[in-house]
Amino acid sequence: MIQMTQRRRLIQIHQVYPVIPYGPGFTSQGPDGTPLQPVDPKNPSKGYLPPAVPGDPTTDTTIVYKVDRQHAKVNFIDQNTNQVLRVEQLSGDSYSKSSYTTAEQIAYYVAQGYVLVRDGYPAGGIGDGRGVAAAYALGAQGIQAGTIFLTADETPVPDAFKQAVLDADDTATTVTGRRSGAPVRSIKNPMIAKYLELEYSGASRDALEELSLGSLSKAVFEGDVENGSVMAGEISGMVNSKRSVKDIIEGLFNEAEEVVNNLKITY
Repeated sequence: MIQMTQRRRLIQIHQVYPVIPYGPGFTSQGPDGTPLQPVDPKNPSKGYLPPAVPGDPTTDTTIVYKVDRQHAKVNFIDQNTNQVLRVEQLSGDSYSKSSYTTAEQIAYYVAQGYVLVRDGYPAGGIGDGRGVAAAYALGAQGIQAGTIFLTADETPVPDAFKQAVLDADDTATTVTGRRSGAPVRSIKNPMIAKYLELEYSGASRDALEELSLGSLSKAVFEGDVENGSVMAGEISGMVNSKRSVKDIIEGLFNEAEEVVNNLKITY
């Protein structure tokens, strides 16, 4: 007589969910606006857990990446006394461009008899070798330049965007967003004019965002320089040709070297 015994093997199944990618400078939100929970609370860069599965599994689940607000401060310090003379509070959306410079405040303190020891914020306003030489003379160890590269051969923006920069003069730009604490400098156009009109007439932030929603994309991707935000600095009027990045960088530093070599100081 032969006896047969049926054996059963139990297998534990773990349901695997996809990981929502981490976006630096953004907060990932579910369809209802609730921030997603990180896979690892100590390291959000590992991604986020997906929101609850919808009742209808055929329905798409939309994940929204909301731009974070970034904050920083610039301290002006008397090195002899360590007294903080002034604190500038800066804020803006992730990846937005700030038009802030320390030049005006430094000029004020120099007029009061102070001598600049170091400027750790020599950013912006570099359009030629003279600006490079000036930044290094103020103690900088490098420069931050943006607008001068907008017309570079390698810059992936439409020709209309580049031409708007080439056509600009020294009064072609203006700043929006001062009242909301998020200043942005752009080349003037009908959309910017309307924004300024609303901003200084007391329009709500929602009304301003409705007007400017997608405006940067219109300029950068579609080449719409009338209704888009053509972000560029005050040195736009100094940019008058299309060149390669290599030629721009070499031109800046070759001219800076020439400026320094020809510098004569008379006491």
